[in-house]
Amino acid sequence: CPRYWYLAFEGGIFENKMDGKTWANVNSGTDAHKRIEGILEISSIAEETEKDIRHDDPPIYGKMDALLKIDDNHVAMELKTATDEAFNYHKINNSATRYHVEQVLIYMKILNLKYGVVVYENKNTFEIFSIPVVVQKKHVDFINYLFDWMRRVKKAFDDKQLPERGYRKDSKICKGCPLEKVCDSREKGDIKIERRK
Repeated sequence: CPRYWYLAFEGGIFENKMDGKTWANVNSGTDAHKRIEGILEISSIAEETEKDIRHDDPPIYGKMDALLKIDDNHVAMELKTATDEAFNYHKINNSATRYHVEQVLIYMKILNLKYGVVVYENKNTFEIFSIPVVVQKKHVDFINYLFDWMRRVKKAFDDKQLPERGYRKDSKICKGCPLEKVCDSREKGDIKIERRK
């Protein structure tokens, strides 16, 4: 939602909407990251863990889980934990969740890498499964679109043009948004920017 990003850039106060189960899930993922990154740090393939990723245009800051070096190729790695059902779905379909792939693709673009990988750990069994990401035309097209969209949102912020809502006020997405109250307190908006694909 472009309005979300505008309000976040503006310093809107985020409301914590996570319940106990969600917090436990986040903490479980954090613990898995620490454990697996510790193993990677003593391996021969990890060049760096928790690598800072910064980009100016559009402004992006993130922490990539690891930069690997395999057969003289640098590989962007993101680690995700999954329930047994989700893990098995990924394994059977040999596919990663779309936004996990998008996250790796963003890092790959910024670092100019051809290869990435989404690594899933089964929360129940600790089994590991990897989905390779190799840059294809569809990836280039999507990332170019995404970076252009982010630039338009940042320009709206720089020009002080508040975007209109990207979703209906009563939508599940708006109800779960940590900036819902800030958004509700603001005017309709000055500019229409489509929500991202």
